[in-house]
Amino acid sequence: MIYFFVICVGLVLIINYFINNSEPIAPSVLFTTGFFLMSVFAAINAKKWDFELDTNTFILVLGSIVEFSICCWCSKKFFQRNVTTDSKDFNISIIKSRKLLLFFVVLFNLLYVLLEIRRKTGITNPIMAANYLNASSRRLNNTLSLSGRASIATLANISICLWSEWNFSKILFMRKKIDYGLLGIILISILTPLLNGGRNDTITCFISLYIFLYFAFKLKYGNANRSKNKKFLVISVISIIIGLVILPWTATVVGRNVSQYSSFDYVSIYIGAELKNLSVFIQNSVFPVDTSVWGSHTFYALIPVISSWFGLDIPRYLVYLPFQYVNGYNLGNVYTTFYPWLYDFGYIGVIVMTFFVALISQYIYTRGKEGIGDNRSIYPLLYGYFGAFIFLSFFADNLIQKISLNLIYIIIIWIILNHFLFKKSKDKVVK
Repeated sequence: MIYFFVICVGLVLIINYFINNSEPIAPSVLFTTGFFLMSVFAAINAKKWDFELDTNTFILVLGSIVEFSICCWCSKKFFQRNVTTDSKDFNISIIKSRKLLLFFVVLFNLLYVLLEIRRKTGITNPIMAANYLNASSRRLNNTLSLSGRASIATLANISICLWSEWNFSKILFMRKKIDYGLLGIILISILTPLLNGGRNDTITCFISLYIFLYFAFKLKYGNANRSKNKKFLVISVISIIIGLVILPWTATVVGRNVSQYSSFDYVSIYIGAELKNLSVFIQNSVFPVDTSVWGSHTFYALIPVISSWFGLDIPRYLVYLPFQYVNGYNLGNVYTTFYPWLYDFGYIGVIVMTFFVALISQYIYTRGKEGIGDNRSIYPLLYGYFGAFIFLSFFADNLIQKISLNLIYIIIIWIILNHFLFKKSKDKVVK
């Protein structure tokens, strides 16, 4: 059944690609691409993992992919407006002195986080310190956490990284030149979350860069040049292959020991084990799981904020994500985006949340496309950020988790940067 599942998801992906005007970053295309990659690696390793895809998991995942695709297609017609983007009348000229100041801001933030981690852990080696932080964060009684200032510095660098990626992409396509100042800002800021012992934010920034590059490509060429669009699709496939090749290396950067597996096994577990893990959960659990906190897994990031604002005194807890082991393989503890929805609300919850996420995704994407020629619009930035989580839905429910107080801080930083860093004059487009 797993091979039939791969074929079905592949067909849905092809349909989504063509009904979305061959746009590789459309929400339904990103969503389906992630699950297609997951299904391929799960199928290749089915014998190693003793994996027989059960009917319930097959229907749940494939049905949700189809539901997401239909919701995006229908809502696209509703959200779409007749807006034309004139690439000749916009501004990407950044004031050099302020760009230099931004460079020193991200450098200062990086050094501050590095010193804070060294002070907290007592470890001078950044990789070992990152590994120690990552291990500590998984414990319920974890007393090791960075100060609020260090967390804000990390968040600021992530926000600045995304903003710089978007403007770097526009300059690359519209002026046909590399802005080395923005490139330096991107490289420095993208390292900051790695120091905290995790790769998620860094991987997010790389996926976001791909989305921003396509937005800039769209701004430059529009829908007129189909041959160039095909070239971008080829680049997309090559980018995915490169990303998979360097994935094991990123694990060593944060100090994780992957020597017990071959590179292929590691990539397979990272990309494909989620389907196996979800299948195990569905077959061995009764859901929704009764907990003392409503939506404890789905709204894990929001509940502490709501509890603080309204004085609800909800005790601190960790989400239940047990590790799965089979035939000597540690398949990790990630279960796709559907796991928390199943855990909290059952099958009905998956249907409702899939619909909700599809609407949010398509709305932001539509507004993002409309705003690519307006340097003050935050929608292209917002979709670049959220689009990464849409693609990573095969991995976990990152999109809902990122709707939190931190998102407000990120948007505020974008607004400030858009307001203060651009020159007043219009820019010249290189043909």
